[in-house]
Amino acid sequence: MQERGTSSRIRLWVLMEADRWQLTTVLTGSVALGVVAAGVAVPEMFREVVTEDPLIGELFVGFVTTTITAVTLIVSIGQLVLSQELGAVGDQKERMDASISFQQTVESYLPQAVSPAEPSSFMQVIVIEINTKATALAESLANSTGETDELESYLHTLVSDTDSIATSLSGTEFGTFDMISAALNFAYSSYLHRGRELHATYEPALDDTEAELFEDLLSVLTLFAPAREHFKTLYFQWELINLSRSIMYVALPSLVTGIWIGLFLNPERVTGTLLGVDALVLVIAIAVAIVILPFVLLLSHMFRITTVAKRTLAMGPFILRTRTNET
Repeated sequence: MQERGTSSRIRLWVLMEADRWQLTTVLTGSVALGVVAAGVAVPEMFREVVTEDPLIGELFVGFVTTTITAVTLIVSIGQLVLSQELGAVGDQKERMDASISFQQTVESYLPQAVSPAEPSSFMQVIVIEINTKATALAESLANSTGETDELESYLHTLVSDTDSIATSLSGTEFGTFDMISAALNFAYSSYLHRGRELHATYEPALDDTEAELFEDLLSVLTLFAPAREHFKTLYFQWELINLSRSIMYVALPSLVTGIWIGLFLNPERVTGTLLGVDALVLVIAIAVAIVILPFVLLLSHMFRITTVAKRTLAMGPFILRTRTNET
C-alpha cells in the first residue's frame, strides 16, 4: 500500500499496519507523558490546580461517563455482529449454498479439483491462477507477429504484481491484518478495467486460444473481488469481537481508577518525588492513562476498520480514488 500512495510511513503505520495494542500503548503513553511534561514545566501551578480546583474531580467523573458510553457502544456493536450469525435454518442453508457455489465457480478455473479451505491459501490460488493465465497469454503473444506491445506490457506488469501478492499471502493467517494487507495491495480494479479496454481493442487480432486465455484471465480477476470482500467482512467481524472483549477487559480498571481519583484522592497527602518528578504528577499521569484506555483502544481499532472500509468501497472495475496519496 505504501507503494501505491505517498502517505507518510508513520501515518500508514498508525492507520493500518501497527498492532492495535501497540498503537494503544503508544497513544496512551503519549498522553501520560504529556501530563508529566506539563507537571514538570509548571510544578507549582500543577499542584495548585489539582489541590484547589474541583475541576480534576469533575474531569475524572467525566472519564467514567466516557468509559460507560464506550462499553455501551461496544455491547451494541457486539449485538449487531451476533445478529448476523443468527437466523432460521433456511437462511443458514442459503448462506452455505452460496459459499459452496462460489468455491465451485473458482475451482472451475483452477488446476486442482478442490480449492483450499484456509482463507489466505484460497486467495493465493486465485492470484496464482491470474498469474498463470497472464503468463501463458504473454508467452503466446510473444510468439505471434501481431502488434500487441501495449497488451504485452499490461500482462508483464500483472505477472510481476501477482508474483509479489502471492508471496505476501504465503504463510499469512486469517485474523491477522497481514492477509488483508496483502489483498489490499492488489489493485485488481485497475487491472480489470484496463484489461477490459485491451480486450475490446485486441480481441479481433487474437487467435482462438489467446482469446479464450484472455477471457479466462478477466473472469478470474473478477472472482478476486468477491473473495476479498467476503474475507474482509469476516475480518471486520473478527476484529469487532476482539475489540469488544478487549474493552471489557480494560473497562473495570478504568472505572475503578476514575472513581477513586474523582472521589477519594487527597492531593495534599501525595508528597515526595520520583526521578525528580512530583509524585502527584505521576499519580495523575498514570490515572489518566488508565481511564482513557478504553477510548484509545476503541479509537485505534476504528482507525484501521474505517481506513480499510474506505479503500474498498467499490467492488469491480470502478476506481473511486483518482489520487494515490489518499489513505
